Amino acid sequence: MFAELDGNNFLGLHFGMSGSLKYFKDGDDAPPHTRVLVQFENGYHVSYISVRKLGKVFVVKDVEAFIRKQELGPDALAVDFDKFHSIFQDRRGSIKTALMDQGALAGLGNIYADEILFQSGIRPTRRCGNLSSEEWRRVIRVMRSVLRAVIRKRAQPNRFPKSYLTPHRDPEAECPRCGSQLKHRKVGGRTTYFCHNEQQ
Repeated sequence: MFAELDGNNFLGLHFGMSGSLKYFKDGDDAPPHTRVLVQFENGYHVSYISVRKLGKVFVVKDVEAFIRKQELGPDALAVDFDKFHSIFQDRRGSIKTALMDQGALAGLGNIYADEILFQSGIRPTRRCGNLSSEEWRRVIRVMRSVLRAVIRKRAQPNRFPKSYLTPHRDPEAECPRCGSQLKHRKVGGRTTYFCHNEQQ
């Protein structure tokens, strides 16, 4: 995430796995694990919170140059279907691993890749080359919907719709749709949750 500063600079924010921001008025109310505290002229503050210290805060002069240097793919919310399909259709690996490849598509991590595939009804282990054009259309449509919902709910799983997988990411949890026990396994080195009934 980039926030524009004075002097044509940008504050770069990388959240790692557990980072977040909080906007508040009283500086004494800074939440635990605040790593950077910014004070605005209106008296309000924004706190960069990182419990596990996996994120980064840095200053960037040229955002486009930074993106090129990091070899990031197009933004997940900005890519159109033709570009999206061309990126993934000929890949040999699993769709879950492909969606998390930041060099192919920027902005999807482990949890939201699982959510998108759950809402799409597609198993995370499916090979990219085995998906039909209609399934790819469903994935990009669901991806946009899920990411917009996550933004609206401020990435707080307890506020997500009851039909979402994310609040149920637990080995003992049941599928929010059919009630069967969720499966979990490693895909691309990441713990992955899915429903064997709802996802094909």
